Amino acid sequence: MHPITMSKQLVVISYPDLLYSYKTGLVLASSMNASGSKGTPKIIESVVKRLKEGVEKCMAEHRTSALAISVVTKEQVVWEEVFGYLDREQKRAVNPNTLFSIQSTSKLITALAFLMAVQDGVVNLDDKLVTYYPEFRVRSRWGDSEGDRITFRHLLSHQSGLPQFTRVGGCFDDSPHTFEEHVESVVGTWLLAPVGQRFNYSNIGFDLVAYTLQRITGKSFPEYVQEKLAKPLGMTSLTYGSIEVAKDPNHVIGYEWGALPVEFNCTLGYGCGVAWLSVSDLTKLVQLLVNHGNHQGNQLVQPELLDEMLTSQIKGDDGYSYGLGVFIKGIDIRAIKHDGGGFGYSGSLQWLPDHGIGVVVETNNEGHFPCATSQADKAIDLMLEALGVERQEPTPETLATGPAVSVDPARLKRLEGVYSGIMGTLNIKLRDGKLFACLGSSENELTPHSEITFTGKFPSALKFAFDTKSSKHPSKLTIFRTKGVGLEDLFYLQPLTKEEPQGPNKPHWKQYVGLYRMYYYGSQPSHLGVAIKDGHLVLKSFAGVTKLKEHETIKGVFFTPTGGSVVFEGNRLYNGNCPAIRVDDPVQDFSRIASRGKRDRLLQKFVVDFTAQILEFLDRKEETEALRAVKSQWS
Repeated sequence: MHPITMSKQLVVISYPDLLYSYKTGLVLASSMNASGSKGTPKIIESVVKRLKEGVEKCMAEHRTSALAISVVTKEQVVWEEVFGYLDREQKRAVNPNTLFSIQSTSKLITALAFLMAVQDGVVNLDDKLVTYYPEFRVRSRWGDSEGDRITFRHLLSHQSGLPQFTRVGGCFDDSPHTFEEHVESVVGTWLLAPVGQRFNYSNIGFDLVAYTLQRITGKSFPEYVQEKLAKPLGMTSLTYGSIEVAKDPNHVIGYEWGALPVEFNCTLGYGCGVAWLSVSDLTKLVQLLVNHGNHQGNQLVQPELLDEMLTSQIKGDDGYSYGLGVFIKGIDIRAIKHDGGGFGYSGSLQWLPDHGIGVVVETNNEGHFPCATSQADKAIDLMLEALGVERQEPTPETLATGPAVSVDPARLKRLEGVYSGIMGTLNIKLRDGKLFACLGSSENELTPHSEITFTGKFPSALKFAFDTKSSKHPSKLTIFRTKGVGLEDLFYLQPLTKEEPQGPNKPHWKQYVGLYRMYYYGSQPSHLGVAIKDGHLVLKSFAGVTKLKEHETIKGVFFTPTGGSVVFEGNRLYNGNCPAIRVDDPVQDFSRIASRGKRDRLLQKFVVDFTAQILEFLDRKEETEALRAVKSQWS
């Protein structure tokens, strides 16, 4: 009989190689290292202790009330534990079977499901979408048939040219709908780039994969994933969609910025982000990945297909990239990951295939994403340290070699432009003979180390590349980031259109000017401003001010420098398919809600302050002052 230690707070059953705490759900393979050989228990115990201290501190700092974490090797679960409560009101404790929304980490599951269909011989990665979905039609500035070129490889690597959202469903439309209605509303969407030209993160792309698998297999996507992946792994908690999750009382309530609970809605993006799992089942998933598709001696996914999944699909990449449903990171150590965040939740799943280490962290706090990612990064870092793996982190100085130099402004000017890539957009501007990197509303001066290499506060280091010596402008810009454990190192951006100093100021644009309100998750308000500045129609949002360019022949259809569409229809605008409605009297709206004396998302300080900024941007000074006066009365 195994010895049992009793205490008032904890019951521990002691095994030779395993320690399990019934109170916390802790599993500690204290005498095993990553390769399965005998190791030093104290080293692993130290790793868990340091991680636990970091988790508790991070939760307190970021107002996170629930967190689940699991650290694994190929053979063992090093640590699995849950912290906090299902909700703040009743303070019901979480447990290892509690459901967390994994958001965009769902894309990894979608990619695995598709690869298993490829494995079964019913579809191929390079098959065209229209072969299985002939009704699929999108609008394009590169020819009416451009969308016919989209393959599943394009969809799974975010290179289809599709935007992130559709008009029905997603993060900005809470109206009742089915999964099929959500996906089929993509018809008529404007492509933002030619197919296969560049990376653009697209939720609808992954939903199209799931939708097409339904057509191919004759089963709903959740049924197919249950059959092919969940049941073989024993993942009994896998649930798709908040409507089904609401039936299970053992789920975590998500919070926006750690403050307000997110209201459940009917979003059904099966392929992109509505999977829910417990940490105990996420442990099984990450161990499958660490073991390269092998589960307890059964090869669920062929190694060559997983190799393809972990291969960069982005042309010209050699550092930070995207495979099929996964991000690929690392200069000195290869790391695979997919984070997920939205609807009040955030998390991170990561693994190092060459070192046999995996980690997953899930939280119920969307706004403070670093609480999840920082703990996942820390877990990987500490496990590498325990294995004796020495890291050779690059620094900005080594990435952009040489001392600071002076560069002719004429040579710097050729670098100007708006760049778009895997991590968003960056505007490179020249002012007073100095180069600046502009991200949103922030500007950071860059220090030249040569005509093509620079360092700065952010990005840490940049390097421009030209196709040939005679090229007038760069073909790409590489951004180097050194924070973390090599999981965020560098990524590529591609140059887009040059900015025009003075716009045409067309008379019919006046009808589009105004304040517009949109809702995240059907409940969280945000505002946009449309104005005419320097002859350009411009859009102001949290991301900054963007100049719009109207379609050559279709009035009311505009495009951002990065290719996204902004479409005006009556009193609505669709910003990349995300709906917003014009608000003619915002002060009255705020005053009416404030008079009720109830807590309302519209009255959050950052919402009111940013609305006032937009009104000021629109030169509506009286309303700006009135709104700030109303705010002072209820604040």
